Amino acid sequence: MEYNLDQARLWFRDTLPATRIDGFITNRDLLILDNGDSYVYQTTGWIKVTNPLKGEDGVNGEPGIQGQKGDQGIQGIQGEVGPQGPAGSGTGSVNVGFVRWVTTAAELNSAWAGVASGTVRSIHLAADITLTQSLVLPANYNRILEIDGHGGKLIIPSSISAGIKRSYNSLSEANAGIDCQLRIKNVIFESSSRVNNAIDVQATYGSKIEGCRFSNFATAIKGGWTMGTIIDQCFFWENNISIDLDYARFTGGSNSASQSNHSIISNCKFRHSAGQFGAIKATAVSGLVIHHNIFEGVQAGPQYEVYFDDGGSNVVKEFTCYGNHVEQQPSIAAFYIRLKDGFAYCGGIYSQYDCTLIKFEGAGYGKCIVENIPYLTTGTKFENVSSAGRWKFINVPATFLITDATKWVGTPPINSAMDGWQTNGQSNYLQGTTIK
Repeated sequence: MEYNLDQARLWFRDTLPATRIDGFITNRDLLILDNGDSYVYQTTGWIKVTNPLKGEDGVNGEPGIQGQKGDQGIQGIQGEVGPQGPAGSGTGSVNVGFVRWVTTAAELNSAWAGVASGTVRSIHLAADITLTQSLVLPANYNRILEIDGHGGKLIIPSSISAGIKRSYNSLSEANAGIDCQLRIKNVIFESSSRVNNAIDVQATYGSKIEGCRFSNFATAIKGGWTMGTIIDQCFFWENNISIDLDYARFTGGSNSASQSNHSIISNCKFRHSAGQFGAIKATAVSGLVIHHNIFEGVQAGPQYEVYFDDGGSNVVKEFTCYGNHVEQQPSIAAFYIRLKDGFAYCGGIYSQYDCTLIKFEGAGYGKCIVENIPYLTTGTKFENVSSAGRWKFINVPATFLITDATKWVGTPPINSAMDGWQTNGQSNYLQGTTIK
């Protein structure tokens, strides 16, 4: 039978008595034996209870005392990677994968040996370092190599001919390394003698040099068969030549087979003085673009700011130079352009002092297009070297006339053209143009 324990009193005995226990209330109290059996007493005698019902919940007791600490649980799942921690204070090199941090010349030389063995692809300066030897790029290295100075210096003594260098004996040898891409940034290259070079390499395609500084070199950056090179936001101080892009003159190379074509020089600052050659020298470079640079320093400047020579190449047909500022007086010309045939575009110039702004030599009817120059000093002149050269002026100051001999060094060119503006009313006019 089932039994409700809400009002029951509990009694305990070893065995079941024959009669009712004195004080034991019939149909309410519960007798529990040692063997676990439970009984109630009714008028007919003891009745075994098979399923005593639970009474109402009592009031919660006070919390027990804290139990002992359990055993260590199993390890949880790996969490997400946290943010980069602060830089450490150690001074030794750090080697992680292809990356090497260097603080001494010995560490740099060791890292450079890793470039040759294929274990290093990225070198970072953590201190100013004076080189003890040239960093010679392996002849067969044709992968990406990163050098980040983080504002640190590479000081190159006069006893070392070039800081970073590579050369070949022949075009067939150079083919093994032509796919090399240098990524050089945030390095300050320093010399003191103006007899050596900072970077002097052959056979690269798609290299980029950005945010670097170069001072007191014979040539800061010299490239031969360095195709598609980008030089951007660099500073150059008091080098004889800051950038020299040439064709590699090894066996099998030529002005049409080993050129530094499709290169770009942009957003750089050049500071030169009298007696130096100039900021940029380019020979037989097809597709060269020079734009948005500043040429400054003392008023008496170098021979040239930009010297472009097609080198007699049959495949160099164009040159673009635009948006540059000339803030000194070069001794020969701010921009010298020699182009056998094709088109040279030179415009967007701001020139601060009287000088020969453009000197042009077009041996085979090469054309010099001068455009979008809003201001010319009263003493600004142009120079035409060959009678075969042709000039066209577009959007220059209205006071400039192509027939004014005082604006030319030597004899003015023939068959020049003008798309300009009249001084009276600023109406547009064409001159030297035949409508066919």
